[in-house]
Amino acid sequence: MICLKKNHEETLRGLRGQRGHSDVSVEVNAAPGQDLKQRLDQLRCEYETIIEQNRKDVEAWYESKMEEVRQQVSTSDQEITSSNHQLSELRREYQTLEIELQSQISMIQSLQTNLEDTERRYNMQLQQIQAMIEPVEGELASIRCEIESQNQEYQLLLGIKTRLEQEICQYRRLLEEGQQEIGSGGYGGGYGGGRRGGGSVSGGGVCVGGGVSGGSHSGGGICVGGGISGGSHGGGSVCIGGSHSGGSIGGGHIGGGISSRPQSYPTSSHSQACKTGLGRKSCD
Repeated sequence: MICLKKNHEETLRGLRGQRGHSDVSVEVNAAPGQDLKQRLDQLRCEYETIIEQNRKDVEAWYESKMEEVRQQVSTSDQEITSSNHQLSELRREYQTLEIELQSQISMIQSLQTNLEDTERRYNMQLQQIQAMIEPVEGELASIRCEIESQNQEYQLLLGIKTRLEQEICQYRRLLEEGQQEIGSGGYGGGYGGGRRGGGSVSGGGVCVGGGVSGGSHSGGGICVGGGISGGSHGGGSVCIGGSHSGGSIGGGHIGGGISSRPQSYPTSSHSQACKTGLGRKSCD
């Protein structure tokens, strides 16, 4: 705009100078032309109008550009402020994280130290417990061996007990059968008390009483009494008594056709084994 104005002024000055210094005189017989001043004024007005319009357009363009620049500057200022704020927050967060990292590193080192101490302590305790376990395992093994031995002895004694109960049942059955036969055939003998030293009951009698030592019962009698030591019963008699030490029971039931070999007992503690009422539950 300013350049156009300057060019226009220079053009006007050039035209005015040419008009003032011109020495040429031309006479033309023609119709009178327009007034040059009026024409120049019109041109001036047109140019001024154009110049004013251009100036307004330039000012409007300048204002719009300035407004855009102001908006950009304002936006940039806001972004800078926000960026500065974010930068401050990030710096503060970085410092916080750095402090927390150092704290975590210290805690990890402390935990590692505690872990090593704990492992060392528990290893020592484990060794002590292992040292305590080894003799206990030895004792347990010996106890197991002892239990197995006792179990074998128990099974052996249980077998002996079972056999003795079977024999007791057999003797009870024989006694009951003998009593039934004696009851049906009559009593030929008599009932006597305890006899010692060679006493005998003969003739099919029944002896119920105390201990008989060294005596014999013959003739199919039944003896129920105390201890019998060294005695023998023959001729089909059945004897049920207390303890038998070194004695034997031989013969068979009268008319029953049952004969058994002599059985010896290793101990003298087989007392009251098949006495009346004892062992009845197992026999039944």
